Amino acid sequence: MDLKAEPSGQCVPRQSLGTRTAAAVLAVALLFINAIATRACPLCNAVKPTVAQQRDAASASFIAEAGAADSAAQSGGAKSSAARQFFTIHTVLKAPERLRKTESLNVATDGPLKEGTLALLLGSGADDAPPEQWQWTAIGLDEASCAYVAKAPSPRTPPAERLAYFARYLEHANPLIAEDAYLEFAHASFDQTVQATASLKMADLRRWLLDPAVPPERKGFYGLALGLATAADDRRQDEELLRQQILAPAVDFRAGFDGILGGYLMLAGQPALDLLDSRYLANPKAAVGDVQHAMRALRFYHEFGHGIEPQRQAEALAHVLDRPEFAAEAITDLARWQYWPILNRLTDLYQRRDYNDPVIRRAIVGYLRVCPQGEAAKDLDHLREADPKGVGEAEQYWEIFSSGK
Repeated sequence: MDLKAEPSGQCVPRQSLGTRTAAAVLAVALLFINAIATRACPLCNAVKPTVAQQRDAASASFIAEAGAADSAAQSGGAKSSAARQFFTIHTVLKAPERLRKTESLNVATDGPLKEGTLALLLGSGADDAPPEQWQWTAIGLDEASCAYVAKAPSPRTPPAERLAYFARYLEHANPLIAEDAYLEFAHASFDQTVQATASLKMADLRRWLLDPAVPPERKGFYGLALGLATAADDRRQDEELLRQQILAPAVDFRAGFDGILGGYLMLAGQPALDLLDSRYLANPKAAVGDVQHAMRALRFYHEFGHGIEPQRQAEALAHVLDRPEFAAEAITDLARWQYWPILNRLTDLYQRRDYNDPVIRRAIVGYLRVCPQGEAAKDLDHLREADPKGVGEAEQYWEIFSSGK
């Protein structure tokens, strides 16, 4: 399937174009700086695995109690990282058959725990190797986190059921539990979070969004989750709160702000885009970080939202072409969105000194290669004559990229 341009600038399916062009379309779609990942929350920051993921990835996992450590570990000397510690096994969460009846282990971990501390003990190694030769990690637990870890559902549990369990522990008083519950949602796909919306209490999300003690990256998820409200009163309150957050003065980069913007787009639709456009995308004085957040939120909405015309979304994104620092990302996105009205502008941008950046020029060449309008081929020929070396390198990049080499 290929594309042909309509007068509006949108494209519709057409029956035939060469496989080379189709490969280039795929290449542009794949080159997506900060791409939306369908297998994880698109606006969340999941920088490490969850406890459940670590538990399932390990060869063996136990709830255990730390006992005596050897003298090297107790002294804190240079050998402490490889020192052994005695652990009494209380609960077997996962283990090969030969270790399921193990009552104790004396193994080297990544650091000794205080004697008497409960721990999630994770070991990885060859099936036929003795456990003493495995690599072990001990995560200290208290009674609350011990119960949380022991009852946490497996990643193989249906997503809505799993997330309903973790939703109860968001912003728990125990820091390990609170962070891990957030990470479960951060690792979940957006569709899975939508399925679990009923388990999220909107009043709690609103309260956490205003709490200065809540880490900013979690607020990004909470802002996005507020955009999933279904009850009319919740939607009204959520929309007003998110708008207030957007209009509040900010003096620095705001982690998680893209989630707040994304949630607002989901709730308010066109008025939300108008605000983001005037405040960030079309505003030459908008802070770089805020523009980046707005671009990510708009990508998210383009992927998952409904109600705002795709052409209006593309028109708003095209405003950032006036700022070279955002041009490459925007051109790539607009090619993916099959938005061609910027075609005549790109040849001029390619030749401007302030856009003399290989990444920008590569994005322009990629756009011209996939645009189905006849004028795009003529513009590309013109650029080949004006800059044979630069265009040649860009085309070589796209050929390699589209072939998967």
